[in-house]
Amino acid sequence: MELDAIGLKIQEEELGPLLRRSLIGLERESQRVMNTGILSSTDHPQSLGDRLKHNYIKTDFGESQMEFITPPIEGADNVVNYLDAIQQVATQNLPDNEQFWTLSSLPELPDDESKIRVAHPDEKGFLYRNKLIKKYGKKRQLFTSVHLNFSLSEKLIQALFTSEFHNYFDSYIEFHNFIYLKIGRKLVQNRWLLTYLFGATPIYNSNDNSINDPVRSVRNSELGYTNIDDSIQASYQSIETYVTSLKKMVQEGKLLSFSEFYGDVQFKSIDKNEDSLISNGINYFELSGLDVDPFSRVGIKGETIKFIQLLSAYFLMTPDLAEDEVDLTLLKAKQLNDKVAMEDPRTKSVTKNAGIKLLDELILFNNNFYLDDELKDELVSYKEQFEQPELSLSARINDQVINQSLVNFAMNQANLNKRFYQSQLNSLTGFNNYSSNTQLILAGLLKKGLRFDLVDDDGDVIRINGHLLQHGTISDLDSSILNQIVHDKQTLKKVLGQIDIKVPSGISVRSLDEAMDYYPDIVGKALVVKPRFVKSSQVTHIFRVAPTLNEYREAIKRNLLVDTQVLIEQIVVGSVYRFMMVDGRVQGVVERLPVSVVGDGRQTLAELIAQKNAKIGRSSRGPWHQLNLLEVERQTLETQGIIETTIIPRGSEAIIRYDNNFNAGASQNEVSGQMDDSYVSLIEDYAKRLKIMIGAFDVVIPNLYIPYDAKHADSLIVLSVETSPDLAINSFPNFGDKQVIADRIIELLQKNKN
Repeated sequence: MELDAIGLKIQEEELGPLLRRSLIGLERESQRVMNTGILSSTDHPQSLGDRLKHNYIKTDFGESQMEFITPPIEGADNVVNYLDAIQQVATQNLPDNEQFWTLSSLPELPDDESKIRVAHPDEKGFLYRNKLIKKYGKKRQLFTSVHLNFSLSEKLIQALFTSEFHNYFDSYIEFHNFIYLKIGRKLVQNRWLLTYLFGATPIYNSNDNSINDPVRSVRNSELGYTNIDDSIQASYQSIETYVTSLKKMVQEGKLLSFSEFYGDVQFKSIDKNEDSLISNGINYFELSGLDVDPFSRVGIKGETIKFIQLLSAYFLMTPDLAEDEVDLTLLKAKQLNDKVAMEDPRTKSVTKNAGIKLLDELILFNNNFYLDDELKDELVSYKEQFEQPELSLSARINDQVINQSLVNFAMNQANLNKRFYQSQLNSLTGFNNYSSNTQLILAGLLKKGLRFDLVDDDGDVIRINGHLLQHGTISDLDSSILNQIVHDKQTLKKVLGQIDIKVPSGISVRSLDEAMDYYPDIVGKALVVKPRFVKSSQVTHIFRVAPTLNEYREAIKRNLLVDTQVLIEQIVVGSVYRFMMVDGRVQGVVERLPVSVVGDGRQTLAELIAQKNAKIGRSSRGPWHQLNLLEVERQTLETQGIIETTIIPRGSEAIIRYDNNFNAGASQNEVSGQMDDSYVSLIEDYAKRLKIMIGAFDVVIPNLYIPYDAKHADSLIVLSVETSPDLAINSFPNFGDKQVIADRIIELLQKNKN
């Protein structure tokens, strides 16, 4: 394997790791089809908002032709996850009788082509699309694909320029452009390799009989999505000749605009201005026209992206084309790609030997320089596909053809995808490393098409409109001091008490001896004994009847095993409610219910618990946890004369735990409309004092219908304040209307630009 000057410098400076730091953005197109596989004629879903302003979901040529767009992201798996999340949101907003087509080739089309609806996002776009119809007809424009936007690590380019290549180029921009042109030229020259490995359209569609035998890729052939005029070819000799050649074709009327150039590699600037490519340099290139892979939920596998990254790195480090041969070489390469695209995928390719040779080079390159262990098996598999063409993607898809149609196969894949996404109602595919709160926020942002940044998945931090948001609720709009103390229950109570907010009386102890010294003060009183710093419902003891000395002692011991301090609080009589706050206003109120099951007169307690656990079925990152019968639960049930084998009478409630922590299995009812306004006003006043923009108050109220009376201290007692409450509690109540708190948080951050 021969390295050129750039390759040798990367090797000498040990810059190999930076080769894998490229940024990838994906654009995946997909047709909306009816459950029968016929192209949909319905409007773009209104629930997804304005497609012109949406950053992630737009329409392409057809009204049914959605386009999913990710921002540039480092890491193939990360960008696939992002695309997965966008597609989940889009799928969940489809009508029940629609799916997303899973092939680049066309679905069933209406016999009357005039019934194929053209997207009309605005007048300018509609006029442009109609001009395309006159040149290409509607069918060609309906082919879908995956576009890959690629940019190298700037650190890599800067390191190369600084260490060596400033001596050979007049400016950094000139060198920057050279790098991208070099990779782009080689990708165009070797486009046949991608067509062979990833071609996935063996037939046109069942309505068309223009192809008698299967091919590798109709989409990438002369019959597919390509410029119909063979003379349309950009010059890749330099960025100047590239821009000039395209401008000339527009002036001559061969192209309507730069957008009509369907070349395999297109150079892009951030501001989308062609002249900027010369003055400011290439920001990235777009590798267009990859067939949609129906065996991947998102239309492209992470391994495919990693292979293209490897291929780009290889082309960067190995000799370039001779400048005076570039255009002729690429013209011949286009002709070769057309030939490969039209080959029968079941037969060996004319490029078999060249493919095996190039893959051997790539295997060596990966082992010596690129060092991506995950690609080793893939590269061997790709090589085998040249020896055994029946293993290739297009051949495998062709095996699914029935009566010259792929409708059954495509719709089966579509059904699998839709069922999967519909099963993810309480989580966001691709962002499972984030908390359930953050997933709800991210899903809302993707649906609305609003930009955000993923700051840190370990810390569960994202950025919206310049604002940091942690756990979906902790934002930089909150009081910083409150964020520090909310996890310390005793300190929080002291702070609340200092601003005349009523809290339960209690004490914090550090040892059993200290707790026993306090016992005389609480004799005969109902108590809660719980850890001060650690959240653990399994050691929290609720004594609704005053504990005996031994019960009290054992509860303190258990808590000291998990925490350095123990809180001893007197129980407050009343029902517990959570007031959810956004923008300092109450946005929802739920009643927190004790952990319990209701009997049906037939099942035992154990069977009822198993039944409830099956219904919970929530992620461990969410607020709901499985019910367990441990020591605290058994003691609670024992006071009611209940054991695991007890059959609970129909309609009778068995209390498993008296506390109403969600992580202990508690449930909730939405009661916003029933809560007296006086309590809402009081809680909003508390939020103002504490400078809480987003958060929650857990309070005890004896009767939600009777107005607050300041003369009675127990009219409202604050148990705790949360700056990171679970949003799903309001979003998925057992009874009552759900309150989509995630939307309120997004709206708050949007109107408060940083």
